[in-house]
Amino acid sequence: NGIDKIILPQFAQWTPKSMLIHGSWVQSYDKAHRTLNFANGSFVEFMSYDQDLDKFAGTSRHFIHFDEEPPNPIYTENWARVVDTGGHMWLTMTPVEGMTWVYDTIYEPGILGAEDIDVIVVDMTENPYLDEGAIKRFLNGLTAEEQEARVHGRFVQMGGLIYKHFDPKPGGTH
Repeated sequence: NGIDKIILPQFAQWTPKSMLIHGSWVQSYDKAHRTLNFANGSFVEFMSYDQDLDKFAGTSRHFIHFDEEPPNPIYTENWARVVDTGGHMWLTMTPVEGMTWVYDTIYEPGILGAEDIDVIVVDMTENPYLDEGAIKRFLNGLTAEEQEARVHGRFVQMGGLIYKHFDPKPGGTH
């Protein structure tokens, strides 16, 4: 759904017709293979994390973009795809799953100055297209940890007590 309802309409909106085969989206987009082919011979392949791991294997790529956190095996398999081309990978995400493998493998090394990792943290409030009132309404029902992740892009531990408000003292919250 994300590919068909969000990503493809954006590509259709922003891709100049001059880049498409015969200026046509219909002739350029192969729905069966989820591939957008361009007049110059380049292409964009749209994949999802629910595909089997072997679907990501076997082909060289120059650039891979992950929209939201991929499962580690998919990330690793895709990394192998850019080795022979000296290609690059981008990962854009909100760390809503907490302190996952991305924190240990990418974020922390990048923050500590790893030569081949750039980390850019963007605050939700820096987006000029989001309404301040809508942001407040959205955040109103979230925990403090969820707000840190969603507003500030911070990795936070999402675990803890099963019942955070449980108080074992007589008369406490149960």
